[in-house]
Amino acid sequence: MAVKPTTVIQKWVPVRLRSATASVPSNSKICGRRAAQMTPVRASRNNVVFFDHLFLGVGDMETAHTFYEQGLGLLYDPSVKSGQKKGVGVSWLSVGHQQVHIDQEEEVSRTPGPVKLLLPRLADIEGQLQKLQPRFVNTCFAFDFPPSPQAATVVDPWGQQFSVTDSSGKNPNSSSVEGLVLPCHPGTADAIAEFYRRIVGAEATEHTDDHGVYCKVDLGYGTSFMFREDPQLGSLETQKAVKGYEGWHCALYVLDFEETYSRVVQAGINQTDHPYKDKADTLEGAKQWNQFRFADIVALEDSLPHADATYRKGQLLYRFGHEIRSLSHRRCPKILHEIQT
Repeated sequence: MAVKPTTVIQKWVPVRLRSATASVPSNSKICGRRAAQMTPVRASRNNVVFFDHLFLGVGDMETAHTFYEQGLGLLYDPSVKSGQKKGVGVSWLSVGHQQVHIDQEEEVSRTPGPVKLLLPRLADIEGQLQKLQPRFVNTCFAFDFPPSPQAATVVDPWGQQFSVTDSSGKNPNSSSVEGLVLPCHPGTADAIAEFYRRIVGAEATEHTDDHGVYCKVDLGYGTSFMFREDPQLGSLETQKAVKGYEGWHCALYVLDFEETYSRVVQAGINQTDHPYKDKADTLEGAKQWNQFRFADIVALEDSLPHADATYRKGQLLYRFGHEIRSLSHRRCPKILHEIQT
């Protein structure tokens, strides 16, 4: 696959990223544009309990394994090779208890913002990437390692950006996916947060800081989605939201699987036109697979008068794949087993 080489690191989000597990800065405040809707009715605990994996489409599996294993130091699990999809087969790369899944595809799929990783021994990773640099000529591969404790920026050969923090000073040898930073259209962060609260049952909060407005969706165990409003994206248009999605997805475990499925169906966003076998067009089908999928994040109400963005109920706000799993899933991590008892 021909890829346009990158000579400088692209910045999807024009701010310095904060840790997904960090507390809200003292100069932040809850966004007040929808004050009447800011206190959601939610369960006593977050319905989303674990971020399992991120799926990315790559241009070449051999090159991808070189980058992700030898470069970033992720661990390949040779005992598992998914056969759910047509093609070479999905490879699973472990990041602590979580994973990055990769598959060779005609069209690569990248997240629109950086994926935040916590990895040990960043100095060793920098050294490995320097050694591998000649193998990634004429690709998008790039890296930048500023002085600690700032996060390093690493870009894979197809343009997927990672923000990597050293875990050595926090919890030596630990690895995890801290979260995804997702630029969204101005005026939509509060509506996106409301979607995750009411449809997915996740804890989601809106904030403002020196860089603008964002919402944070808690995915359990220190992982989060951060949707940050980006003025460069311009006004909300459905075509833009569709065009910005390249096919990547995330897998999440939830406590109340059946109720979550019901809310997704009622919202009209249950997805069955995907390339995988688990096409759950009924609750019985979802229970058979112990998972179902949706991609569309939609407005649950019309926008308020004079709001920063104008949208109607049901309008598409954002799109990427969500693979929603129950705790009865055969791949449920052992760290979640105690929740079921």
